[in-house]
This record gives sequence, structure tokens and C-alpha cells, in this order.
Amino acid sequence: VSQPLFLYTFCFGCFVLGSSIIPLSIDDSTTSVSGASKACMAFPWLVSIGFTTTFAALFSKIWRVVRVMKSSMAMRRVEVKYTDVLGPFVVLLTMNVVLLLVWTILDPMKYERTYSPQTLESVGSCQSSGNVWKYCVSFIFVINFIAIIAANVLAYKGRNIGSDFVESKWIMLCTASIFQVMLIGAPLMALVSENVVASYFVSAILVFVIGESILLFIFLPKLYETKTRTGSSKSSKNVKISMPSVTPSTRERKSAFPSSRDSVEQRESGAQLKDSVVQGEAELGGE
Repeated sequence: VSQPLFLYTFCFGCFVLGSSIIPLSIDDSTTSVSGASKACMAFPWLVSIGFTTTFAALFSKIWRVVRVMKSSMAMRRVEVKYTDVLGPFVVLLTMNVVLLLVWTILDPMKYERTYSPQTLESVGSCQSSGNVWKYCVSFIFVINFIAIIAANVLAYKGRNIGSDFVESKWIMLCTASIFQVMLIGAPLMALVSENVVASYFVSAILVFVIGESILLFIFLPKLYETKTRTGSSKSSKNVKISMPSVTPSTRERKSAFPSSRDSVEQRESGAQLKDSVVQGEAELGGE
């Protein structure tokens, strides 16, 4: 079942997540150092809020369906409203926002350009002066990683639910792809943290893969199903029941070759007519 509220949330979350690539591409050559510093902190905010919004909607969707199916198997009627599934979204978003606020207030990232006298080159990057950002990033990663594991568990429990009721298979593939991206992306980000160009490339690819995997796994099956049902409904409308038509030649053949019932009736009427003629002649001869 496709709930419009969840689909709108997916689109909004993926839009916010994808827009995080814009501040990631800003440096002091396109704006001032102050503007570049604001772009440094805008990137984790957009990534965290976009991912949390999208993933919370995904988690709430599969949790809602699994809850309804369990109640139906137990022969109990249950009504799950949209407000009942907002709990995971509110909790996950609140924890991410609190950690981001602590990071922004206590140890914000600032854009700094360092010059190398050996190579006579300069490199600009976002740097934090303290160690608070490390704890904040670690907690944000752990919280979202645990949420991903919980979503994969729910998707596995709902794997046998028919596709007519929920896209359980596609949701499971979506959550599994996000889990795989985070499992591979975290070590990669740690390895290329000293290389600014490689770090930018890996970050942009990770954001793109997460957003596109969610959109493709959620919306492509719906588009295919809509197209398939539209084609089947058109073909069913074009089906016509053909009845055998009676042509004049058929009528003539039927009249030229009467049925056996008609021939028997004709013989009986002919015999009765012959008997009446014979009886009439006998009466005339007796007079």
C-alpha cells in the first residue's frame, strides 16, 4: 500500500540529502572565508536531517505494515494512524539535532587554508579546533547505524508479506543497500580524511548512492506496476465476444435440407391426406 505521506517524506528527505553536495563544493574561491565556514557546518546538518527524515519514513512505513500484519494473523483488528508511527521519526530526528547543536556551539568547523613551503601549494579544508566534533560524529553514526539494523530486522520479518499490500522486498533491498553503503563508506572516509580531493569525491558519491538507492527502490516498482496494470486494463477492454452470425446462405441451406423432425412430420401429414382421398373415392363408388 502506497501512503502518500511517506512518499512525500521520501522525496523531501532525498532532496535535503542531495542538496548537501552544494555546500560541500564551496570554498574561499567562490565566497568569503566566513561563508566557506558556514558551508562547512551546513554539510553535516543537511546530511543528517535529510538522511534522518528519509530513513525515519522508511522505518515507520515497514514498522506500520509489520504491525498490521501481525494483528491480522492474530485475528485482531488494529488501526495504525500516521501519528502512531511518528515516534521513531521524532526520536531519531531529535537525537541528531541535539548532537548537531552541541557540535555547532562547542566546536564548529571553520574553513582554513594551509600553505606548503615545500610544494608552494595551498589546500583549503574544514577544520575543528577541539575534539568535541569527533564524539558528536561518532554518536550520530552509531545512532543511525543502530536504526538501520533495526529497519533491516523489521524488513526481514515482513519479507513474506505479499507485494499487493506492501513493497516489503523493495524496502528490504533499500535498507540493505543503505547498511552496505554505511558499512563500506565509514572506513573509506577515515582512510581519505587527509586527502581533500579524495574526501570530497567519496563524500559526494556516498550521498548520491544513498539518495538514489532510496528513490529507485521505492518509486521504480510503483511506476512499473502502474504501467503494467494500465496495459492489462486496456487489453481487457479491447477483448470482444464473437458470436456466430447467421448469413442468408446459411438460412437457404437450412431450408433446402430440413431436419429429420420436419421430414417425419411431413410424411405423417402426407399419409393422412392419402387415407382421406382413398376414403372419399370409396364413398363415391358405393353411391
